[in-house]
Formats: sequence, C-alpha cells, structure tokens
Amino acid sequence: MQETGFCQKDNIETPMDKGCRHPLDYCQYRQACIVHFLEKESTKKAGVEEEREGPRGEKG
Repeated sequence: MQETGFCQKDNIETPMDKGCRHPLDYCQYRQACIVHFLEKESTKKAGVEEEREGPRGEKG
C-alpha cells in the first residue's frame, strides 16, 4: 500500500515517495506540508549516508 499525502496547493492526494509536485514553485502551504517535510528529511538522511561513506562510496 502506497502512502499518500495531501497537496493543498493542487488540492489533490499525492504519493509521498514522489515528493513535492512543485518543489521550485512558490507554495504558501510549504511550511506546514508533510510531503515537503518528509522529502527534506529523506534528503538529509541521504546526505549523511554519503558523508559517512566518503566521496567514492568507500566507508572510512
């Protein structure tokens, strides 16, 4: 089962794993948007993992 979040800007349900439908557009709801928040958190986690592994994917 795929999780969905509600996009207030477009007024529709959107898949959470796809992230924000309009990441570069202005959105008055962005600060309260769960889709945007989870996308931001997953990006942070990916950055931390990359940092731990090093630039070539080697752990060190």
